[in-house]
Amino acid sequence: MGQEIVLVTTKGEAICLAIAQMTTSSIASLDHGIVAKIKRVIMERDTYSRKWGLGPYASKKKELISSGMLDQHGRPNAKTPKDWQSVYHYTNKEAAGGDKSDKTKKPKKEVKDEAMEEDEDE
Repeated sequence: MGQEIVLVTTKGEAICLAIAQMTTSSIASLDHGIVAKIKRVIMERDTYSRKWGLGPYASKKKELISSGMLDQHGRPNAKTPKDWQSVYHYTNKEAAGGDKSDKTKKPKKEVKDEAMEEDEDE
């Protein structure tokens, strides 16, 4: 988890570099979910036909977005069904509808360089 990985096709062709979001044992036990965040795509465009987004979960997600049960980016909101939230796993608090305000950020402490203070005293 957190390591840089390479996603490959069943033929062994490199697709992209990514950062792992799950361990290998977690990936092996799941049938869907977010397993990595893409860092850099290696494969040329149109190497394979575009079939992404035609599966059962993607179709359900598009339906929920159009009915207003997910926001325009596919993140949960107040109307999102509980069964969808238990099936679809989000990787961070913001993606799951967390608070994005600056209240959650800690203020940075000012760090004074002791060497500079000593020079000023002389």
